[in-house]
Amino acid sequence: VTNAQAALRFLLRETPDFLEVEGALREIAKDGKRSGEIMQRLRNLLKKSEIDLAPVDLNAVAQEVAALVQAEFSQAGVSLTVDLARDLPRVMGDRIQLEQVVLNLLANSLEATKELTGKVRTVQVITRKEDDGGIGLAVRDSGPGLSPATLDHLFEPFFTTKTGGMGMGLAVSKSIIEAHHGRIWAEPQRAGGAAFHLSLPAAGEKEDEPG
Repeated sequence: VTNAQAALRFLLRETPDFLEVEGALREIAKDGKRSGEIMQRLRNLLKKSEIDLAPVDLNAVAQEVAALVQAEFSQAGVSLTVDLARDLPRVMGDRIQLEQVVLNLLANSLEATKELTGKVRTVQVITRKEDDGGIGLAVRDSGPGLSPATLDHLFEPFFTTKTGGMGMGLAVSKSIIEAHHGRIWAEPQRAGGAAFHLSLPAAGEKEDEPG
């Protein structure tokens, strides 16, 4: 929508700027294609279709999604930083679905922090290789934190603490991560705020059969 509005402004100038219009239209086409891919992946997930697995660089996923939402964070006055582990092994997964999970977590943390007053508003995305060989990603925020009662229901469908929220973002994220043979959880931080963690098997790691 922002790109469409920009394209209209460039066209309505006394001397239209066609190069800027072309750039805006290309962005619209790219984002439209990505949105279509997201919807198709979510349909497949809900139908429990097979996931299209391929080696995925979780660092690249974190960087791409952070770049996608950076303007929104800046507008809200929330600092977004990315701390990526070096030489991080790839995971086997569906890149679009994993991007959607990270996007959901960042959107959740933005909502938690943007209305804070009298406190530094920060969100951090971190990747790491875990002691058990899994590949981890965490989103940490300086928001109000999580109560024990909230923790028990965070990933349930239709549970939300947001005004007007649908309560599906974390539930969908949980379904995606579990379909990738991983796990996702949340915990309060000692210094305040919340941390959302996900862990996925490294590519090439043999999976145990369920059950």
